[in-house]
Amino acid sequence: MFNFKAHKVGQSSVENLILVATALFIITVFVAVVWNQVEMQRLLEQQRIGSNAINLLADEIDDAYFLGSGTIKTVNVIIPAMIDFEDSYISGKTLVLSVGGSDLVASTSVEVRGSWPDSSGAHDFLIRSYGDYVSISSSLVSISPSVINATIQQGKSAYFDVNIFSTDSTELIYLIDINFESSYASVSSTRDDQNILLLPDSVQTIPIVISCSPSASGSFSATLNFISDVNLSVPITFSCLSGQTKLNIMPKSKIINIPISSSTSDHFIVCNGTPDDILKVRSQISSGINQYVLSSFQKDILAYSCERMDLNIFAPSNAGVYSGEVSVYSTGLVSKATLDLNVY
Repeated sequence: MFNFKAHKVGQSSVENLILVATALFIITVFVAVVWNQVEMQRLLEQQRIGSNAINLLADEIDDAYFLGSGTIKTVNVIIPAMIDFEDSYISGKTLVLSVGGSDLVASTSVEVRGSWPDSSGAHDFLIRSYGDYVSISSSLVSISPSVINATIQQGKSAYFDVNIFSTDSTELIYLIDINFESSYASVSSTRDDQNILLLPDSVQTIPIVISCSPSASGSFSATLNFISDVNLSVPITFSCLSGQTKLNIMPKSKIINIPISSSTSDHFIVCNGTPDDILKVRSQISSGINQYVLSSFQKDILAYSCERMDLNIFAPSNAGVYSGEVSVYSTGLVSKATLDLNVY
């Protein structure tokens, strides 16, 4: 005899299993959808953090560049948690953060030297302008002075102290290296140990000696380098002046930062190093900047004296660097200096 009661119990068990399986499937799908939504929101949030970080850094780098060589800034930036350090880099004028498989890119107006930190989270970046490039570092190290300019008589020396400061929480080691070659002048450090151990919240002093030989004349350039994971440098520019220097314009180079379509004024100093007056000294501006820089300098310069040569500068409407020379001359005498207009 067919057992209807057993059949109904078996059918009910199958139906219950189907209901449970369906419920589990629905729950699994629901959890997967919710999880994907959460992960997508997390990814978008991390990419937003990365985009804010890279654009903030690019803006601050450009700002330091336009403010001129020697500018130092500190900015706090949050590095996103989903960053891929292997695919993130800084090269030329491009900053790249790889976050969640996507590259976030920001461009700058100047070459950037540095690297990303090796961990996510909040980092204080030290931004320093060197004129033709800007360095960034998450190690909070600063140097003073950031640039050395000097004028030295033949056969004489000048002495400078360069201080390197650290507000980092870790110990840092730097190797001192001076990039300079000349048979007529020298740049050296009197420090015995060329390796620097920079402790947290500390300062080290590096004595620098710049010497001109008795026959040296003209302008020279050197670089004081601090070599580590992120290199730092101090540009050094100096002139060796002859005791018999006649007509001389100083400084030998100048950079003027100026907004587009604006005007400003600046000046050079013109000196007579002879026991005789130099008559009718005039100025000349070279092509490339003569439509933006004006000077009506025309003076007699008395023996062993100097005069100020004023410049009126009118920036063009296009941003860029406009380079040229400013000269002063008299009969048989001429002296030149380079002038760069950094228009932003």
